[in-house]
Amino acid sequence: MKRPQYVFRPNLNEPQHRRAWALLQQVPPAKRKEFLVQSILAAEQTDRLEKSIRKVVARRIADGQHSHCCSQSAAGRCNSRFRAQFLIYTLEGVVPIH
Repeated sequence: MKRPQYVFRPNLNEPQHRRAWALLQQVPPAKRKEFLVQSILAAEQTDRLEKSIRKVVARRIADGQHSHCCSQSAAGRCNSRFRAQFLIYTLEGVVPIH
């Protein structure tokens, strides 16, 4: 059975493609396959985690759990701060470069 193959041809006119290409070039050639596998799995895990967190936050807001301790505008600021911290955490720690 032949192993499946995938060819990555970034469009260097796209900023995200350029950034992805630059990051991939920093990885030693012998470790690129593992880097891509880990990156794909980390992205999937981040998506699942973010969906779970959104559900919990939405449930807390729907249940009025913020209303007993702060106003609606304060609750919105709290949720915005939480989302920002979550994104910073995921961007800093999910995809290690070896």
